[in-house]
Amino acid sequence: MDLFGENALIKHERSIDRDSKGRFAKKMIAEADTAKRKAKSYQLMYESERSRNRGFWEMIRQKDEEIIRLRNKLKDYE
Repeated sequence: MDLFGENALIKHERSIDRDSKGRFAKKMIAEADTAKRKAKSYQLMYESERSRNRGFWEMIRQKDEEIIRLRNKLKDYE
């Protein structure tokens, strides 16, 4: 209770939604903006991981190409 006899912890019936720039927005717009921001961050993480492991994927691709090339050679001999 506060000085006026009211409960100090009043719950707000509505939460205030904001977009990524801190402006007031409707709930759907705020959630969409948050989802876009998360998608961009996940895309950056994916691209950075892909560039870090580029050598590994290059070896895998070369291995597959070599297997296909050898299979084709075997078919030519038959």
